[in-house]
Amino acid sequence: MRIASIMLAVSALFASVSAHATGGHKPPVHDCKPDCLTTLTFSNLLDKKTTYVYKDTDAGGDATVTADSGKLVVVAGELGVVTGGPLGVLDPRLGKGESITVSFEKTVSLLYWDMDDLPFGSNQFSLSVDGATSKLYSLDSHTTTPLLTGKSFKFGYAGDAYFIDSLKFVCEVPEPETYALMIAGLLTAGVMRRRQQRG
Repeated sequence: MRIASIMLAVSALFASVSAHATGGHKPPVHDCKPDCLTTLTFSNLLDKKTTYVYKDTDAGGDATVTADSGKLVVVAGELGVVTGGPLGVLDPRLGKGESITVSFEKTVSLLYWDMDDLPFGSNQFSLSVDGATSKLYSLDSHTTTPLLTGKSFKFGYAGDAYFIDSLKFVCEVPEPETYALMIAGLLTAGVMRRRQQRG
């Protein structure tokens, strides 16, 4: 009985560490599809829609792509935005004051992006995850390290107009503290079962 009590205390300690590290939120249930990877590509003309939906993705359920102003448009397989006036039609890249938001039903991690820009300007774009303060990232094809995790990803302008070629998302990857909590729970259950078998 004493060992079981110690194991429960250890498990509670890991739980408090995990809750502190993740902001007090419970880890989500991981019920992703087997390959857990979703690549959003833009091969079809989106017919100047404000919203485009990818149904039942492997990474996080339905994904919705929205033009926050203007309308979505695809040029040669690249996603941009058309906002009013002749200049907006002539340059459908994401420009000043324009943004595109990609939202998922479930929490996902942004694994990779591929952007297309002209060889001048800042070579940066802004990205806000779940409404947090925007950060600047390189427009080059890029794998994110660490992974950016959330349900909503807002891509904006940061000095250089660009198209979005493709985006790769995976199911949310649990943090190390979550694994530690799971291991502590399994150890506790194992010790308690063993004591019950002896008694």
